[in-house]
Amino acid sequence: MTLTDASETYSIPKTTLFRRVRKDGEPGDVAQKGLGRFRPVFSQQQEKDLADYLLFMESRLFGLTLKEFPQLSFQFAVRNHVEHPFNMELKMAGEDFVYGFLKRHQMLSLRTPEATSAARAAGFNKVVVMNFYQLLNSLYETYHFPPSRIYNNDETGVMTVPNKTSKVISMKGKKQVGSLASAERGTLVIAEICFNALGNYIPPLLIFPRKNLNPLFKVGAPLETVITCHPSGWMQSEIFAQTWFKHFLHHAKPSAEDPVLLLFDGHATHTKNLTLIEMARENHVHILVIPPHMSHRLQPHDVSFMGPLNTYYEQEVRVWLRKHPGKVITIYQVAGLFGAAYQKAATTSTAISGFAKTGICPFNPNIFPDHMFAAAETTDKPTPGDELTPSDATQPDRAPPAASAPSAPEQFNTTQITSSDAATPMDVNTISAPSDATTPVSSDAATPMDVNTISAPSDATTPVSSDAATPMDVNTISAPSDATTPVLSDAATPGPSNTAATPSTSPSKKNDIEYVSPAYIMGVPRVEQTEPRRQAVLI
Repeated sequence: MTLTDASETYSIPKTTLFRRVRKDGEPGDVAQKGLGRFRPVFSQQQEKDLADYLLFMESRLFGLTLKEFPQLSFQFAVRNHVEHPFNMELKMAGEDFVYGFLKRHQMLSLRTPEATSAARAAGFNKVVVMNFYQLLNSLYETYHFPPSRIYNNDETGVMTVPNKTSKVISMKGKKQVGSLASAERGTLVIAEICFNALGNYIPPLLIFPRKNLNPLFKVGAPLETVITCHPSGWMQSEIFAQTWFKHFLHHAKPSAEDPVLLLFDGHATHTKNLTLIEMARENHVHILVIPPHMSHRLQPHDVSFMGPLNTYYEQEVRVWLRKHPGKVITIYQVAGLFGAAYQKAATTSTAISGFAKTGICPFNPNIFPDHMFAAAETTDKPTPGDELTPSDATQPDRAPPAASAPSAPEQFNTTQITSSDAATPMDVNTISAPSDATTPVSSDAATPMDVNTISAPSDATTPVSSDAATPMDVNTISAPSDATTPVLSDAATPGPSNTAATPSTSPSKKNDIEYVSPAYIMGVPRVEQTEPRRQAVLI
């Protein structure tokens, strides 16, 4: 079709079509609507690399702030020789670029992160979670527990001053909005709560920080609630075994023909309690301890119950203060306020939902997608012999550990690059070898191996340095498409629909021009664990 025919057919000025055809670039870019005289700083692929890196860092709990992202954008433009209008004095992109970037990539948004401890981030990894589900599955296959015989218990703190308050309507623009509280710091009362996968609840237990029991502590508490005291106000091994567990046995009524499965966290009063263990074995109660730092994912109470309970309790406190002006809440009102909140939160659907979302009942070991384990990849510990992996080798900041000679060549799925002496330094940037390639070996411990680039077909024999005076300079080892890449056995790859894949941290070449990725500029955090992971425990 000629320009004249196209102009007449689609009612487009011929001069416009002529100007578009003369534009430089790909044919698909001709119809793209521009920004007038303004041009984007980065190409679509470069912006995609930036967006992928932002998602990847956020998945590992190292998200970039509104100050760090403009700095990264400036460095990204400078290192790739991209013309830009960024501030040369501050060395960062402008605010218009940042918000325009967020508008162009709708999957990104500015969020306030929730503080997550390093132990919890490293603890929730796929290996330990699968070990927990294996133990749980072995119990199911042996005892065939129905939902009514699967229980979970947990403690929570009930304060006279709630930690969080509900939002209120106030004048717009007012700097500070207040809410009445009973004191600056509240008094803590411990509540022990238990329910099963069918939605039935065991009456709770309340521990007051007193030495002697006061009858007023029971006013307003849920029916058959057990009230006890301890000077510290915290759960103790004696209280958990002699008081609460007997209370649990009274309501659960386990037997040899109808045993019970009880799941709880690894608190010292639970696991380091010989009295509890003996009583559980005598009364046909099987205990499975949830791995440490995983209760936010694997504890049904934390997943579905504690949030509504705290919300309802804060509402009850606010209503009580409004109805009793001039008075404050003490531990004598805690039982009544907790009882009202407990009656609202303790629903059948809440208990069933907690067990379902954790994959405990119905049993679903694949309840968690791979991207939820991404935060643990930063501290994943390689299995023996897996010191060199693609994710490690592409990090310029991280020097690989000294390698020792393997006992057998089949130690890797793919070829392992080794040195005959553990003292030989090895500089590896990108390693991915074919499965049938011969391993390059340095015969002398004094010979440093600088590995950067090797291209070899699947049946080729890789070079061998037989002389100590001959250094080996290798830059990239490329593997055929059917080669198997060594990976960490306990690492989880982020899912493509929720988080970006691990970005490359090595400079590459595009159209004979060196291309520096955002991951190479900012780096990819990774720290190896020095201690073995703690697994789930079956008592």
